Amino acid sequence: MIAALSIGYTLFMAAWLAARNLWFDTWWPLALINTFALYLFTPLGLLLPLALLTRWRWLLIITALPAFVFLYFFGGRFLPNAAFGLSGPTVRAMTLNMWWRNIDHAAQVAAIRAADADLIGFQEFTDQHHAALAQELALDYPHQYYRPHPYITSVALFSRYPIESAEPVELPPLDFALHAVVNVEGRRLHVLVAHLSANNMLNYPPEQFVDLVQERYAFRATETERLAERLGALSEPAILLCDCNLADTSQAYVILARAATDSFAEAGWGFGHSLSIEALEFPIQRIDYVWHTAGLAALEAGVGQPTGSDHLPVWATLQFVE
Repeated sequence: MIAALSIGYTLFMAAWLAARNLWFDTWWPLALINTFALYLFTPLGLLLPLALLTRWRWLLIITALPAFVFLYFFGGRFLPNAAFGLSGPTVRAMTLNMWWRNIDHAAQVAAIRAADADLIGFQEFTDQHHAALAQELALDYPHQYYRPHPYITSVALFSRYPIESAEPVELPPLDFALHAVVNVEGRRLHVLVAHLSANNMLNYPPEQFVDLVQERYAFRATETERLAERLGALSEPAILLCDCNLADTSQAYVILARAATDSFAEAGWGFGHSLSIEALEFPIQRIDYVWHTAGLAALEAGVGQPTGSDHLPVWATLQFVE
């Protein structure tokens, strides 16, 4: 029985990897599997110890193959950060999806101050959030940019450093980002804040599910291509503070990773889950990111304390590379 389960599981994982290599997120059922790929490895917690107990070498080898795949995707999250011996000023950046219904302003302020970030990129930021936080945090963050979106929630940037310029960036068909230039101790730093198409398909009637899945993954592919193009065109250091609504096993992640580095993957520890669902009281997925381009290196990264939102803040300390 143990042997049959282990062989069947390894064959399933091999089929997933082959399909992912061929179609990635272009086939909607596979796109969903890729989004939650981390949980494909949960059977290893049972099968690998059982294979060790049997002392069958061939069974251990078969069962170990998915374990090596796990290490390929996630092993780096449990290694020490290799960034050392660098020189240049540091800046701490944070991304935070406020959740448009969240009015726990005391928790928001407490989490923001606890993170002690120099730059904060907000998503699902509303007029109510702005009215509650702009003055409350004016001494902490004297430089702020917020432009309401006419139809949906917006993005915003709070900064301890002067904002030299800021403009909205269209991300068709649903959203827009912002692109600011911040003066960090005499150095120009481009800061993009974005909120990509959401995975809220279950909020709609079941008959719309397949169409919405196909639509949202297509939207995010377009959005990430546009962001990657903008980042790639910059000759100065840049960061992207993003509720990207994508997993690090998705095709959209690969698109962004061609133009920027995921700070948590570089300098964080563990899985870095930042998104919770209402039925659970703990985060189950990592979809919030601090990306950076060349000219910066991540020294550390982590997940902040709750704010009343279904997202946790994600922060990274970045250093300008001389």
